[in-house]
Amino acid sequence: MSGKAPIGYQLKDKKLIIDAIHSKTVKIIFEKYLELKSVPDLISYLKENNIKTKNNIFFLKGALYHILQNKIYAGLITHKDKVYDGEHQAIIDNEVFEKVQKLMKENRISKKLFLDSKNPSLLAGKIFDNNGNYMSPSHSNTRNRKYRYYVSQAIIQCRRHEAGSISKIPAGEIEKVVTEEIKTFLFNTKNIQQYIEQYNVHKQKEILLSIKSLQKDIKSRFDSALIRTILNKVVLHKEKIEITICKQQLLKTLNAVTYNTMLPEEIKKDTLIQFLLQKPYGYHNLLKMVV
Repeated sequence: MSGKAPIGYQLKDKKLIIDAIHSKTVKIIFEKYLELKSVPDLISYLKENNIKTKNNIFFLKGALYHILQNKIYAGLITHKDKVYDGEHQAIIDNEVFEKVQKLMKENRISKKLFLDSKNPSLLAGKIFDNNGNYMSPSHSNTRNRKYRYYVSQAIIQCRRHEAGSISKIPAGEIEKVVTEEIKTFLFNTKNIQQYIEQYNVHKQKEILLSIKSLQKDIKSRFDSALIRTILNKVVLHKEKIEITICKQQLLKTLNAVTYNTMLPEEIKKDTLIQFLLQKPYGYHNLLKMVV
């Protein structure tokens, strides 16, 4: 190897040798990222604990992303898009490195879906009026305040006569209803048991325990990403809201939560295995499920 050695290593006779001091910094970066699950939070932690680079400056976001993705720390080298075992000693064991890659990919998916943006559109691509028109995220600015809505494409495309019975709805209002209904469903043990009965007793217990844990800590792990993963479609009627969830996605998501792996990719089309939550539009406490 030639050039500069990455932090955590020294270059001696063109070979990477572990730097006893800065390798500890690398280990902290990987361990704390898995704990905090966020690079901005990791930056704050490193600053609060006065942990700096070899050049005695605080870590920037780009540098941390580079470190967390650098295969060298797992004892590997990359050459012409191929990965090989290196001759150097790894600082991070393979299991920790892979967990970090999965978490980074999960965070990139969330960002791509605008789930972490200032004005998230939780139901983008999934909400329709009762005439089958897609409802697009929209906003308006009034007195320096931004208001978010979902508006039927029939209205946007000047086809008002084709719009459903509800053609525009405040985004926060409908997002809150959908979120609460899905969480209520997920955290009801009897609901979940009927969908995991094909698993052995041990696995059923693991899933139910993980759901209880998720209930206490949902915002720090998945929250919006989890909801979008299992949510197939929302249809607005004048008298009710139909929330369709895919059973296959539900099972994949429960497994991901239980075994701390990546959430499955969102489904793009309707599937044959679904169930339906019907919520009266007046937000009464009646809830009907059709499988």
